[in-house]
Parts: sequence; C-alpha cells; structure tokens
Amino acid sequence: ILFISLMQTLILDAVILHVLGLHVSHTYKFVAFTFLTSVTFAFLIQLLVGALSNVGRFLTIVIMVIQLTASGGTFPIELIPDKLQSMYNSLPMSYSITGLKSLISLNDMGTVKDSAITLSLYLGSFAVLSVLVYTLFYKLEKNQQSAAK
Repeated sequence: ILFISLMQTLILDAVILHVLGLHVSHTYKFVAFTFLTSVTFAFLIQLLVGALSNVGRFLTIVIMVIQLTASGGTFPIELIPDKLQSMYNSLPMSYSITGLKSLISLNDMGTVKDSAITLSLYLGSFAVLSVLVYTLFYKLEKNQQSAAK
C-alpha cells in the first residue's frame, strides 16, 4: 500500500507541478501532504474491502462521492445542503482539501499541520482496524481449516 501510494503521489505531483505548472511555496511539504492523503485513503479502501469484500468496494465509491460533495471538493461548503455540511468535520477529505488549500494558496503552515495531524489520526485508525479485521479473518479461516480436518 505504501509503495502504490508513493508512486501515485509522485506521478500526480509531477503532473500537477511540472505539466500543469502549479506553483507551491513548499514543494516538499506539498509532496509529503499528498502522500499522507494518498496513504490515508488507501488504508480506508483496504479496511472496507478487507472487511466487506465487494460491498466494501461499493461503499468506497459511495463514501468518496459523499466526501467530494460534503467536504467542499466540488462546491464551497456554504452551498451544499445543511445535512452534508454537518458531516464536514468528520470526513478525512475535508482535512485533505483544507491542507492543500493552505499549502497552495494561503501559505498557512499552522492549518497544514493541524490537517496533517487529523489525517494521521484517521490513517492510524484505518490501519489498526485493518490489522484487526485481517487478524480476525485469519483466525476464523484457521479455525475453519482445523474443523475441516
């Protein structure tokens, strides 16, 4: 997961910075933040797919669409329905967008730091839950194999 996230980050950032010509004041912080974002969402996907298989894949798409809408990714937060606005602070993508806005145009490292800490907490939660899910499934499979013998 880390390797795939790193490759996605490097390719995407190379296109954004060199092909599209986006100027950022802190290139290394930008790359590090996009890597943190990539890893966080990769672990979210791993958790959902590991726990729920095809249903998890479907939920991943649903969650990503909800996050794009409710986190200000498609429209300013003030323009989305109140029910979605109430979800804003509980979505990891909200912190990704806030951090990227702060890095790209606001040069507000305090907000970037706060967003990175929150994303790290999400990442840690998704990673721990993934380990628990895979451990539980491994033990269940091992017990089923023992019972079948």
